[in-house]
Amino acid sequence: MSLELLIIVAFGGAFLTYFLGKISSKLRNSFAVLNALALVVIIACLYGQTIEKSFYFGFFGLPLILRNNVLSWFFAIAISVLGALSVIFSLSYMRNRERTDFYYLMMLLVNAAMLGIVFSGDLISFFIFWEIMSWSTCILISYNRGPALAAGMKYIIMSIIGSMAMLVGMLSLYTTYGTLNIATLSTLVASSSHGYLLFLLIIFGITFGIKNAVMPLHTWLPVAYAEAPSPFTAVLSGMLTRMGIYGFLLIMYVIVGAGATLHLGHGFFTFNNILAWLGAITIVIPTFIAMLQNDAKKLLAWHGIGQGGYMILGIAFGTSLGMAGGIFHTLNHAIYISLLFMSVAAIQYRTGG
Repeated sequence: MSLELLIIVAFGGAFLTYFLGKISSKLRNSFAVLNALALVVIIACLYGQTIEKSFYFGFFGLPLILRNNVLSWFFAIAISVLGALSVIFSLSYMRNRERTDFYYLMMLLVNAAMLGIVFSGDLISFFIFWEIMSWSTCILISYNRGPALAAGMKYIIMSIIGSMAMLVGMLSLYTTYGTLNIATLSTLVASSSHGYLLFLLIIFGITFGIKNAVMPLHTWLPVAYAEAPSPFTAVLSGMLTRMGIYGFLLIMYVIVGAGATLHLGHGFFTFNNILAWLGAITIVIPTFIAMLQNDAKKLLAWHGIGQGGYMILGIAFGTSLGMAGGIFHTLNHAIYISLLFMSVAAIQYRTGG
């Protein structure tokens, strides 16, 4: 199985689902489920394979690269399984709703973009897939209109801020090293000055901190979870928000490197120590706020922010046990939070809201 086939199936299937919906809703639903399950099978077949391959060479003279490693596969299998379950759940929940063709297009597009992110081997591909994910998410958050439009606008404004921060970091890396290949950067960046490494960690940390809703960059999340269609909220809370964790792992321990990341700063004011404290604050405050909620989706939203803090705390420590705990908790959290949101959706469905 090739990564190019995976991307073609993911993105091609999303658009084909939309057009099939114009013919028959039953045909659309069947194809959407088959497409989502096909991605699970393809990714399962990639287990244990280490792949790095350029799939396009004409992007302003820079190659676009896809690669698979242990970390990519771990996130990809979780994304694909959760995406398939959410599509299946949507079959009943979204029945008789308006604009369902468009809904399934965006759902599958978000799923495809997240897979593109974790399989990207260069920062240009990463940025392109990141933007597709962000804009598709904004549209799905706004799906129900009314208050949902304000929630979608809040999300996209925060996402644009994060995207611009990432773009600044990418331009700086390309100006300095002449490449955006992640594997090449991981060998070149290690020799940079501590000031430049700290700049990279902060500028990319803004991007990934917003996506992972690290306090005080969390303000978009509670209202977005509350207003988004519930089957999509399972994806949004389960894996989409955790693209921030994947981003932190990429910049801290792949591009900059563990040796440099864990020794930036002096005394208390080291980068990983400050990040660990932000993670701890993100654990405590949202958990208490969650206890004050009387809306099930907002309660789970605030709880999800707190759980993201545990992940940040684990990877900020930089120890093997902390890293394993932080990464594994992304899967642990994805399983139970998606099931909880689907349970809330089932109640909404049965009671008419």
